[in-house]
Amino acid sequence: MTKAELVGAIARRTGLQKTQAKSAVDAFVASVTGELKAGKEVRLVGFGSFVPVQRAARMARNPKTGQPYGLAFPFVTIGDMVRAQAMLLDALGIEQLFAVIGGSMGGMQVLQWAASYPER
Repeated sequence: MTKAELVGAIARRTGLQKTQAKSAVDAFVASVTGELKAGKEVRLVGFGSFVPVQRAARMARNPKTGQPYGLAFPFVTIGDMVRAQAMLLDALGIEQLFAVIGGSMGGMQVLQWAASYPER
């Protein structure tokens, strides 16, 4: 059930307008969220329990050394991205592209495509 579906169901069952039901759902979610952020548990008999859980952050490790990557994580360049895209196209048997477009980082990839693969 989505939030919109829940709002609709509450409106039908209570006779409230959808805007009123949405306000009630928003208030409920905000109340539960606030309690959880404060480290408290929320138990609703017949519905369920919400309990805040603290999890340790995961540490990415270099599989060759077992050490945390940190600043040693390999750089991924625009050229690397375009080369991977070209390899995918090769694997799919696509020899030529009609157009390559993109904004921001995609635009940088377009320029790299033009420089590295002008024939495609």
